[in-house]
Amino acid sequence: MLGVSAGWAADLPTDWTATVSIDLRLFAWRNNFAPPPADSGARGKGSELYRPYAVEVVGKPNDLFKVELVGRGGWVKANQFTSGLTGEVATATDTVASGTITYLGWNGIQPFVAVQTNLPTGQSALFGTAANARMDPDLVELATFGEGFNIGPSVGLTFPISQSLVLATSAGYTWRGPFVRESLLTATPPITQVPTDINPGNPLTLAGSATFKAGQLSGRLIGSFSKETATDQNGTQILRAGDRYLISGTLAYAWPETPDENLFGAKSWGVTTLTASATHANRNDILIAG
Repeated sequence: MLGVSAGWAADLPTDWTATVSIDLRLFAWRNNFAPPPADSGARGKGSELYRPYAVEVVGKPNDLFKVELVGRGGWVKANQFTSGLTGEVATATDTVASGTITYLGWNGIQPFVAVQTNLPTGQSALFGTAANARMDPDLVELATFGEGFNIGPSVGLTFPISQSLVLATSAGYTWRGPFVRESLLTATPPITQVPTDINPGNPLTLAGSATFKAGQLSGRLIGSFSKETATDQNGTQILRAGDRYLISGTLAYAWPETPDENLFGAKSWGVTTLTASATHANRNDILIAG
């Protein structure tokens, strides 16, 4: 994977700050085989160009409340050139919009409420040869480019133990709306696929985190548990995903500013980040009769 990123921050009146971030990520892969009826020795290959972007606005309308608004979206172009499985798709991705309001009036504890939505601006169904551009998530970052309208409220508590240590816990439930996708269970070639109605399961998520900062060093540890209801296809339950567990950590070191100025007249600095995560998922329940 190759990637570049850029970000801008702007100070707004009355303690409000806006930040814009844009990335450009390129994934490319090649293997040493192709499925029959390709010739022996034929190779498969593919690529994905992904341009995500995000906008964040944070501010305090008064001394009692803090407001955080985030919007994320992107554009993707995916290609696969494997013999017999050639396909291409270029589409916007879904747009995620979220907001959080935190109450600051109590010492030692800060309750918050949040809501996150998924707006179906992407392409959920890929018909014809375009379905071949839906590649394995082990090879590219995005294997799906859209789904339905989702809304997920959550509540939580933040505990500012000190200026350098903050603990938080939250619970949320997401209602995921139905959407259309190319058929999932038939073995017919993609060119003959028909629309399939998907009503995905709704997840309940419990999460906790610890964030610290000591001088130039900062980090965050996150753990979560998710449980999901059954997924329907064309009105029939087909799958209930197993319970999922996640733990992830990030450690960052912010290098001090140097006296040298770059071409834009700003002092240069850098951040080195180390990220690690582990996940476990229990077995899925396959609900198809027989």
